[in-house]
Amino acid sequence: MENEVVVELLGEGGSRALYAVRDGERWLFAMDFIDQGEPPGTGSGGPVVESWSEALELLDAHSGWYMLAPDHVHPEFQTALLRAGRRGYVTPGPDGGRSPCRRARPISPTP
Repeated sequence: MENEVVVELLGEGGSRALYAVRDGERWLFAMDFIDQGEPPGTGSGGPVVESWSEALELLDAHSGWYMLAPDHVHPEFQTALLRAGRRGYVTPGPDGGRSPCRRARPISPTP
């Protein structure tokens, strides 16, 4: 099984990448934080999750991901990422509910 980049987002000082591994019929996801000048895969990774909603929570744990510049977007996840970015996907609040971020700026499908 080989890691595939779902999305790599460029920021100051480095980038964050959401990776996926196809495990039979399902995908497994994990984040990687890559310091500027370091090769991919050498950053501080995180937990492996098994669903798309959990993968979005990994992204959302670092608020404002949808405002970063995407360097690479996996074709199979492009539409789902655009939807999540448009609604400013946020993790559950103190009451457990989800609400769109009012300041969300949609990511552009083209660079």
